[in-house]
Amino acid sequence: MKNKKKKVLIDLTESKSEEYHDVPKNDIEKYLVNVLPAITKAYGLGKIGYFFETSRKQRTSDENGEVLFSINYKSTYKLAYIEISPLAVEMMQNGNRTVLLHGITHEIAHIVTSDLADVAEARCVERRDIINAIESVTESVAQIARDLLKKTDPQLFN
Repeated sequence: MKNKKKKVLIDLTESKSEEYHDVPKNDIEKYLVNVLPAITKAYGLGKIGYFFETSRKQRTSDENGEVLFSINYKSTYKLAYIEISPLAVEMMQNGNRTVLLHGITHEIAHIVTSDLADVAEARCVERRDIINAIESVTESVAQIARDLLKKTDPQLFN
């Protein structure tokens, strides 16, 4: 009988956070637990559960070369499984947090577009499902714009 890896969650909801995460096992997971609440809030997302897995094999993408992170989001359960690449671990060790932030914000953006992607890939889609997916993505983009405007032009909110 194989031992199944047990996932232990840190519930940060009592500390006014909207996320919960795996217990961080290393520096890069600690970094992700630190930055994910701000990223999730910036996208206007609600409560999301994040799980981490460090890959032993470096993957590449046809469009962007070597992959830092990949995400598998289960919208029904509001769970995101983030795969951390060996390159991301190396960048963390070298202190290259700017590139890591760029990579993880891209992956979390996939959560924003997941409803739209789901209906785009479906064979039979109701018009209402398409409209709902578009509105969901639009509201997330609008939330990003509002957050930027609060910082650059706070007088607009008076």
